[in-house]
Amino acid sequence: MSDPDLLRALLRSDLSAFVEKCFGTVSSGDVFLPNWHIEAITHQLCLVLDGRNSRLLIDLPPFD
Repeated sequence: MSDPDLLRALLRSDLSAFVEKCFGTVSSGDVFLPNWHIEAITHQLCLVLDGRNSRLLIDLPPFD
């Protein structure tokens, strides 16, 4: 497998890695700062996707 194939496989299987990769497109010019809350949110989203959680509310404070 080549490096691009490995990257695509990782991005398909790891939501946190996908979020980090897409950050540059969504918010170009800003620096991605990984933090515990991103891991917590992506973990809960994966539980919903797997059907192990059917109710999820994500509440974030306003930002500038």
